[in-house]
Amino acid sequence: MHRRYPLLVLLSLFVVGLIAWNCTTILRYAGLPFAFDPVNPQVAKIAQLHEVSLPPGLHPGDRLEYARQPPGARMDLFAVAEFATVREGHSLELVVTHADGTSSNVTVESLSLAPEPSFRVSIWLGFVWYILAGAIALMALWRGRDRAAWGIATWAIAFLSGMALYQAPAYDLQVLGFGLGAQTCFLLARVGFFFMADTIAASVLAPRNRRVLRYAFFIALAVGYAFELSYSLYFVYGAVLIPRIAAAIWVLPYAIAALTLLAAHRGAAPEARPRLRWTFWSGVILTFGILLSNVPLFGYEISYLVEIIAYVVAFSGLLYSVLRHRVVDMSFVVNRDRLQCDPGHRGGHFHPARKLCGEIRPRRAGKPCA
Repeated sequence: MHRRYPLLVLLSLFVVGLIAWNCTTILRYAGLPFAFDPVNPQVAKIAQLHEVSLPPGLHPGDRLEYARQPPGARMDLFAVAEFATVREGHSLELVVTHADGTSSNVTVESLSLAPEPSFRVSIWLGFVWYILAGAIALMALWRGRDRAAWGIATWAIAFLSGMALYQAPAYDLQVLGFGLGAQTCFLLARVGFFFMADTIAASVLAPRNRRVLRYAFFIALAVGYAFELSYSLYFVYGAVLIPRIAAAIWVLPYAIAALTLLAAHRGAAPEARPRLRWTFWSGVILTFGILLSNVPLFGYEISYLVEIIAYVVAFSGLLYSVLRHRVVDMSFVVNRDRLQCDPGHRGGHFHPARKLCGEIRPRRAGKPCA
């Protein structure tokens, strides 16, 4: 264990840094002073936010034709559609078509949206969500002793990393670069979550069923990631916003991981079912939150709020599963006080009790156990 201390310390510092960065950036969330409702893949209408006045020259119902906007402006519009952060004070020029059919160029400047009521609750819930994710990562890193621990730690750290890139203040090409980097982190998060579920279910599911679920997961992962890349690039360079309902395919990897946990629950021993049940339902709620982030079923503002609430509930359930139902092997914590010492062992021999508890290290000759 002592050989891994430097790595664990570095990873822990990285996790704490991610929490601090995410809490800071979400508090300074900035964007364009309007929302837009898609009319079709090529056109959207301007909509007003609750307490933010529209810039001069813009009116509710004005139309934005994506093909008439320069690529840099389309990147900023893409950030608005994804609730990503646009650097505060950044100016861009939009070509707008008014209700009477006339067109004009309107200069828009990004500003802080933190005071906006529709975002205020989401910001505070975001603090809770980031702290929960960090707690899961730290507990799995320092107290986990099996492959499931590394899976859930990878998931939590990758999720935090993706949000750090997603919320990084950017504009123009930076928006696209940070967005693609965030999607790569979310790809790794999906792999970690499924790895955790697959490890937990390994002793219950038949090998054939595990293979089928694995193949289904990696196919859904590849297709979903390809969609996310094409969605971003096609909008920025092709001026076409692919209907968001198609983004539901990016949710399938989480759905398959939850299905793996459900299949394991059906054949698990009674003592193992509580942890599988808690992990499964947390995975279902997490999947629903991911779905809303990709397909705003209730409109952008309400969907964003419900998405954050789903994350808080799901992360709370997963943290409870780790602490209470030992989703990861935490026998080091549970059995440490039960270690027994045998004075007969000398030198470089390993104590059997320590080996069972995962704390394997040689004792010095003649030195009693602590």
